[in-house]
Amino acid sequence: MQVSDKLIKPLTEAKYLNADNVSRYRCIMRIFFEHYEKLKYWLYQEEVYEEMIQDPLFADYRPEQCQQDLTMLTGNPHAFDNGTAAGNFLYQMIQMDLFAKSEIRVYYAGDLDPEGILIAQELSQYYKGEFHYWHMETADYEKCRSEEVISPKRMKILERITDERLKPVVDRIEEYGTAGYQEMLVEEM
Repeated sequence: MQVSDKLIKPLTEAKYLNADNVSRYRCIMRIFFEHYEKLKYWLYQEEVYEEMIQDPLFADYRPEQCQQDLTMLTGNPHAFDNGTAAGNFLYQMIQMDLFAKSEIRVYYAGDLDPEGILIAQELSQYYKGEFHYWHMETADYEKCRSEEVISPKRMKILERITDERLKPVVDRIEEYGTAGYQEMLVEEM
C-alpha cells in the first residue's frame, strides 16, 4: 500500500459527527437528505428551521442557532461573502422590494474586519426594510479580537464606512489594528 496525502488527510465532510451539536447537525443533514430524495435540491434556512422546531426536542431552537448550524455544516463561515454564489443570492434577496414589503426584520452579523464591516454597511443600504447589525458592537469586537494585524491597504477600506452605527467599532479596529471574527462569539450567540 502506498500512503498519499489524500489517504491521511482528515475527513472534513464528517467532522460534524464529533461536534458538540451533533444531534442538531444530524437532524439538519436528515432534512436535506429527505428533500434530496424528493428531488428538491435547494432549501432555504427558514425551511430547515421550520422543520426543526416541529419536533418537541427542538422547541427552544432559535433562528440564530439554525443559521450558525448551517454555517458550521458548510465548513465555510464566508459562504455568503460578496462574490460567492450564495453571497450574490443574498444581495439579490436583500435588494428585492418584495422582500422589504413583507416587513421581514433583518439581523446581520459579520466579521469585524474592514471587509466584514463594509459588507454589513452595503447590506444595510440595499435593504429597504428594518435592518439591524447583530453582535457588531465594540464590546463584541473586544471579545472576538484576534492577533491578525490588518494591512494598511485593508485599513483604508474603513474610510468608506459612513454608517454612524458602525463608527464606534471602526474606531476600535483602527485603534488596535487587528481583526475580529464572529466564530469567536459562538458562545455569545
